[in-house]
Amino acid sequence: MTPMRRPTAARYAWVVVGLCCFFLVAVSLSPNLSRGSVKTPFTDWFESHPLSLFAPTRRQQLRSLLSSLGPEPDVPDRSEGEGIRYTDVHPGKVCVFQADDRALQTPKSMSLDDPSFIRSNTPEEAWALHYGHSLTYWHTKLWTVRHGYRLLRLPSEEVPGRVPLWSKIPPMLRMTRDRSCDYLVWMDSDVYVRAQEYSLMDMRRRWGMHDGHIIAVAKDATDVDGGYNTGFLILRGGDRAEQLIQDWLDCPDKVAGCEHWKGGTVADQGVFGFELMPKLLEEEVVTEIPCMEATGNTKSYDYGTGCNGTIVTHEWLNGKQVLAQEIISLSAFQLLSMVEQADD
Repeated sequence: MTPMRRPTAARYAWVVVGLCCFFLVAVSLSPNLSRGSVKTPFTDWFESHPLSLFAPTRRQQLRSLLSSLGPEPDVPDRSEGEGIRYTDVHPGKVCVFQADDRALQTPKSMSLDDPSFIRSNTPEEAWALHYGHSLTYWHTKLWTVRHGYRLLRLPSEEVPGRVPLWSKIPPMLRMTRDRSCDYLVWMDSDVYVRAQEYSLMDMRRRWGMHDGHIIAVAKDATDVDGGYNTGFLILRGGDRAEQLIQDWLDCPDKVAGCEHWKGGTVADQGVFGFELMPKLLEEEVVTEIPCMEATGNTKSYDYGTGCNGTIVTHEWLNGKQVLAQEIISLSAFQLLSMVEQADD
């Protein structure tokens, strides 16, 4: 009978090495440590190592650089009384989305590396109609990366018998059925966040969108029919939001007097403003955002609409003339501000 061999020091060493490897892999996959919420000299060393599992991704590095840009958001101190809560949400459960079938252009394919770009292409509404959706997408991505949100670009879906303005509602309905999204932010393809220091939570507190509200929408310009502008919406995910969007889509087919909204220049927006909003206001489940802060643009403001889009800009009508200039200017500011911080 062969006598049992005692474990040698070498075998003990291999066991220790194996346990250490398991620990490193487990920690690198942990969101708490790998994303930096727990910091020790040990994790700092591994994150700085070029071959480390702890090394931050480019997205994480960019988020860190962007996080300190701009002034502090101007958010009022809203007291939380009975039934009024502003519950924060994990960034990964905030879903920002657009619906657009046009090809997404890269900065290179838009010739943004050409020093004469601004001089040659603006103000040109035709250029904005071809490429503006790509500029707003990349600028929106800066905002979502900065705050850790998800960004989705969905195909639009035409509704038979209705004008193309309705094509954003079916993808919006699909998004409300995604229960991984605690909050959803809808943006038309000519909408972007101008004041990128504002997180979704900052916006909610500034505009008073507490937990009891299911949607936030901006007032429209006083001279535009429709009452409310649905180019930018915040939805609290869940059954109520899904039912709201379903009612929005169904109205022209199922509600008497609503069928005329299948066409026209406001169409879907008219249904929302005139058919849905009265009930939402009565139930006190809607946040009305000032049009100065989330509708319009600098061009429309010059024309006296009273809507400047100081936090969220919507480049409707003549705003297309300045879309490229303004986004490129804002992007340049963020890039040069990061360079400025490199000397700190």
